Amino acid sequence: MGHATESLLIFIGFIIALGFLWAFTGGPDRAISQQGWFLNSPFVSDGAPVNDIPSVYIPDGGSSSEPRDTPQVEEEKKSFFDFITNFNAGTGASKEEASPYQGQITLSVSGAKQSDEKREYITLKTSRNLDKPLTISGWRIESSATGAGTTIGQAAHLPFFGGVSTELPISIGKNTTVFLITGRSPNGVSFRVNQCTGYFAQFQEITPRLKSSCPKPVDELFENSSVDFVPSDACIDFVENIRQCTFTQTEVPGNIGSGCRSFILETLTYNGCIESHKNDVGFYEDEWYVYLNRDQELWKNSRERIRLLDENGKVVDAITY
Repeated sequence: MGHATESLLIFIGFIIALGFLWAFTGGPDRAISQQGWFLNSPFVSDGAPVNDIPSVYIPDGGSSSEPRDTPQVEEEKKSFFDFITNFNAGTGASKEEASPYQGQITLSVSGAKQSDEKREYITLKTSRNLDKPLTISGWRIESSATGAGTTIGQAAHLPFFGGVSTELPISIGKNTTVFLITGRSPNGVSFRVNQCTGYFAQFQEITPRLKSSCPKPVDELFENSSVDFVPSDACIDFVENIRQCTFTQTEVPGNIGSGCRSFILETLTYNGCIESHKNDVGFYEDEWYVYLNRDQELWKNSRERIRLLDENGKVVDAITY
């Protein structure tokens, strides 16, 4: 009796499984489910419906006739991965609605596989053919695999060190690079890179590494209009040994003179640099450090798909790794 009950339960389970499989592959909506008991109507000769034979169009070289029937191509079945992520696996093509900005901005993996949120980042780059600036503040970056993500915020176009920096929407032009860093900014704000931001790296850990392209200290000594003293040889020797983008932490010798000492401590700093050069042509770089202000990693280290969505939720670009 027990064996019979067990067999009945197995049989019922098998029927239920078939039902789920039938429903998953289309169920009653499948075209074959609408055709009755036969794949085609049976052939009869007494005036009843006969088996339809598809027409075949054979061009005769000069005929303008068209085929009577066009076979309907059944939509390609989606894989289980397609249903979960709405992504056509293996082709790199997204099923989501494309943004009008698609092709003008691309993403790259960069440091997305890092587990430390301070080092985890992806890179956004604009095309050299971009017609007009784009405002990306308010766009969203998110994972298709986990659903985790965040909205891109604003940034300081001219950050101040040790002071209040005004944040504005991020507007980017052609050939621009934006680093989207998962963690929090070491100086409190996202910012645009300029000729002086290399000073930030002396006291803060910044990933990716900032360019050390600040004006040379000795050039500042001779070309800065605020220098109102005649530098001595001792002053020149000392300044020549100061590295670019570096605030000197060594003891300033007394024989260089008070004017030279003030120059070193006030002008050869980040704030001193921007005060001297903020109006220069080429002061601003086409590069941004944008922080997503998360306290833990955002992206998976493998089997991840990250997509960039515009203000209307349409896909601008996506990367998979």
